[in-house]
Amino acid sequence: MTQNAKVLKLLDGGKALVLVRRMSACGENCASCSAGCGEKNKATVVAFNRISANVGDEVVVSSKTSKILSAAFVAYVLPLLLFFIAYIATSAANLSQRTSIIISVGAFFCGIGAGFAYDRFVRKKKGIEFEITSFVK
Repeated sequence: MTQNAKVLKLLDGGKALVLVRRMSACGENCASCSAGCGEKNKATVVAFNRISANVGDEVVVSSKTSKILSAAFVAYVLPLLLFFIAYIATSAANLSQRTSIIISVGAFFCGIGAGFAYDRFVRKKKGIEFEITSFVK
């Protein structure tokens, strides 16, 4: 997965702090949808500076797509999946609808907790690594 970024600061060990502008849902045509998501879709990450970019340079940052997709799965899909599995299982066990909903909502929040735990695990293991691959043309 590649994204455009701007180098903010050079760090020790051949790394750089970069500002990544993530693509918005409207395809960067924010005036047409007026959702205001363009201002919120910025993140700073540490990336390996293999091309010796300098502060202020516009660069392309890449990361492994599989790691990004697994993080997205845990954050977005897993809570919903747990919700529906819990609801189906409790309904099949002939529990009341109220009990099924309470247990399903609990399973949903357990999925959100798993997302936070996965995020903490990835941060400790440095699981998602970014690399500056080229300059923006």
